[in-house]
Amino acid sequence: MITTIQSLAELVEFQAASGSDNLVYRGQGDATWGLVPSMYRGMGSLDLTGWEDSIIDRERDIFREFSDRSKRFWQGGSPWDTLVMAQHYGTPTRLLDWTPNAQHALFFACTSSLSLDGALWCANPSKLPMPGHIGRIHEGLGFRKERLAKYIPEWELPFCQPFSKTIAPTASFGSPQPPPPPPFDQNGCAELSGILTFFVPEHINDRVAAQTGLFSVYICEHSNGEVVADQSAYIKGVEAYFNTHILDKLIIPASVKEELLLSLRRVGVDARTIFPDLHGLGLHLTVWQRQLTEEVRLNPISTWKAYSPPSGP
Repeated sequence: MITTIQSLAELVEFQAASGSDNLVYRGQGDATWGLVPSMYRGMGSLDLTGWEDSIIDRERDIFREFSDRSKRFWQGGSPWDTLVMAQHYGTPTRLLDWTPNAQHALFFACTSSLSLDGALWCANPSKLPMPGHIGRIHEGLGFRKERLAKYIPEWELPFCQPFSKTIAPTASFGSPQPPPPPPFDQNGCAELSGILTFFVPEHINDRVAAQTGLFSVYICEHSNGEVVADQSAYIKGVEAYFNTHILDKLIIPASVKEELLLSLRRVGVDARTIFPDLHGLGLHLTVWQRQLTEEVRLNPISTWKAYSPPSGP
């Protein structure tokens, strides 16, 4: 379903009409974008046939480089923790950020590409078919990383492979390799054997905690060399295959973005609450300056007099 949101009241109406509390949201500044993880952006119009292994090799190299060079900034963690940390600091990954807080997602939809219509994506993770052996979804939103390991052990994840080909697990990973899970067909596509799922990370930094974030990710065994460049297209396939409804797209007209940002600030949602660090403060002050520029444009004489420096003697 695609609809248009022009006010916070209309967003509340949409949430009430959805009839579910198990919803997560993602805001994007340009409504023409799909749900494309940063690792795959720019590839949507390309024929990836034959390039899957090369893309996964590059993803592994980027992950390894971040892991090696970031250790002096944090204490480190599991491969999933490292991937989350990389995502939050702008490293290309296969993750997409989501939040159960619709207002936080709306903030992201309104803060970039001000001249373009934005989008607020809404998904119901509990409607996404998943292998039964993984277990219970956490709070109706996403799985814990330990549950994902029941589908694919961490040492088989493409982004933490030490080499370009699958290798046997080593003693450093702890317990022996479990038997392969039973086959599961999530969207009916013969070329895809993995799963797209949502997972809830540990609160490894203040940003994750402040945004109550979770992530969508497509995972499969490395040997399969599969890439899902646009998660929205994949989810549409799941919806058709299982005759279910998972994903909505709400359009945010460019003409109301600034007004929506003002409305969000009145209810305590701004860059300082989304990013509880110096980066967030800088973003907040940037918005403040942009509003002054808009005031000058709309009322140049009186505003200029109020803010111009005094003239000479």
